[in-house]
Amino acid sequence: RYAAKQGIRNIAAMVPQSAYGSTAENALNQAVAAYGARVVALDRYPRSSAGVASTSQAVAGKIANSTNDIQGLFLPEGGAMLANAGNGLSAAGVSSGKVRMLGTGLWDERSTSNVQLVSGGWYAGVSPSLIARFSQRYQQAYGNTPPRLASLAYDAVSLAVIVTRKAPGGRVSAQAITNPEGCKGVNGLFRFRPTGLVERGLSILEVTPTGPREVSPAPNRFTAGF
Repeated sequence: RYAAKQGIRNIAAMVPQSAYGSTAENALNQAVAAYGARVVALDRYPRSSAGVASTSQAVAGKIANSTNDIQGLFLPEGGAMLANAGNGLSAAGVSSGKVRMLGTGLWDERSTSNVQLVSGGWYAGVSPSLIARFSQRYQQAYGNTPPRLASLAYDAVSLAVIVTRKAPGGRVSAQAITNPEGCKGVNGLFRFRPTGLVERGLSILEVTPTGPREVSPAPNRFTAGF
């Protein structure tokens, strides 16, 4: 959605052959249909050094020779495999000056900043200011740095306290848990949907050499657009 609003409408995708890759690919297809963009090239790669290298060459060729003016490259990968893919694409001639790199929550780790190709790329995530605020409170209480999962546990317990406190006789209903207005936790806005999915109000973050930078703030409330 954010990329399309910035004029990035022709998107290529390089997706790992994994369950996560399939999920990310399905989400991408739904998003481009909803926000006026399109997937003009898609390549799936085996999660191996050889698979990344050969697929990187194919993707680079499509970007260089595209008649569709590829503006963005979606790469739902993280950690060491993101580094391999980034290095492979760079070696094949892809640069962040040619396309805007687009990622997923797998980019939300420190090592992402070391991948030169994705510098300037965008992904949806928790605002660094919220992460820093929770980390500071945690350190004051326990004397060490919290793992990222600690904030999710905190939000889960907070939600349980809130819905239990408001429930008559302590009996929590499905309606209370799936309140469409959602809740605000230490990671920002979230809500549970009747379908079983969780929706979050996330910021748009840009990768920089020193860590993520917020380029678009998270919503303060769920509206028709979220």
